[in-house]
Amino acid sequence: MTSSMSGSADDVMVRALTELAACRPGDALATLTSGSHPEPATPTSGGGPAGGRLRHELAGYLAARHDSRVYEHPTAFRAFIDGGGNVELYRATTAQLAAAYRELDARTVLDLGSGDGRAVVAAAASLGDRAPRLDLVEPSAALLADASAATRAAGLTARTHQATAQEFLAGQDPQGGQDPQGGHDPQAGQDPQGGQDPLAEAAGRCRGLLAGSAGRRWDLVEATFALHAIAPAERTEVLAALRGLADTVLIVEFDVPEFDDRGPAHLTYLAQRYERGLAEYEGSLVARGFLMPVLVGQVDPGRVRQTWEQPAARWAEQLQEAGWHDVTVAPLADHWWAPAIVVTARALRPRVVRPDSALSRWRRQDGRPYGSSP
Repeated sequence: MTSSMSGSADDVMVRALTELAACRPGDALATLTSGSHPEPATPTSGGGPAGGRLRHELAGYLAARHDSRVYEHPTAFRAFIDGGGNVELYRATTAQLAAAYRELDARTVLDLGSGDGRAVVAAAASLGDRAPRLDLVEPSAALLADASAATRAAGLTARTHQATAQEFLAGQDPQGGQDPQGGHDPQAGQDPQGGQDPLAEAAGRCRGLLAGSAGRRWDLVEATFALHAIAPAERTEVLAALRGLADTVLIVEFDVPEFDDRGPAHLTYLAQRYERGLAEYEGSLVARGFLMPVLVGQVDPGRVRQTWEQPAARWAEQLQEAGWHDVTVAPLADHWWAPAIVVTARALRPRVVRPDSALSRWRRQDGRPYGSSP
């Protein structure tokens, strides 16, 4: 992994983000467009100086007042995950999932926030006749249709559920579970392995989650780059509820440093990192259709927030707070945004692995061990 961020953030860019954070989008746009600014940088893998292209794309996005609901219009999101550093990121993620299926001899897998299914479907298909049965939970109808088509093409047994993780856990999945051909699954809501589990009832006390899913169990519940879209307090409740559905959880996320929200260090990090990310994509489809809505959602209190990311140690702590045990964290891949990590935990076996000891073998991008303060 690389050691630290390169280059310095553009002062104009940081000032514009500061104005967005103060609910002054008009002032932010004026800051971005006033005076003489450099032409947007030509995309290169190295990233280039901070401020040029990011300033250009953010100004265009703010001027056009684009819709911020990026996952409901997923063309740009598809282009984002199809390109740049995400190609290697998803390759590593697929290999990680496949290894987990083999190690656990998983026959049933619940995948939350499946997107178009590229990681989970490829991982399951790589196991051939030992592929697990999949339940795919995804709120975007368009992405879920792609995932369903992918399972059919791969010859996998799968059910799809158009719902958020919270809706699925609360039994509010409006489709009730769909088979790969799009028909209603009469077995939806039933335990694929039979029997009840007392952990489901205990976890169900978290704001009524599991109301419609009690009794169902999977060998593994997983979420790849999905749980950061749930606000932290609600995410702890979701993680607690998942203990009633599987003995093992696997989470793939980014190890993002902890900042004072919208503080100077946070805004500087955003400016530097998004400039690097934009350098991996040509044109404005990904920039204004996905990256700018996510960036603005993190900064502007008046926009829909898309992400609540956190450091690796905090992911481990949050799983422990939700009642999971044997928490481990390992590096997965480098990325322009932050290092990707894989976090696993078990619902049984009461031995707890402390984050500071479990993570000390690994190093962050800045060279500090996981679990250390920024």
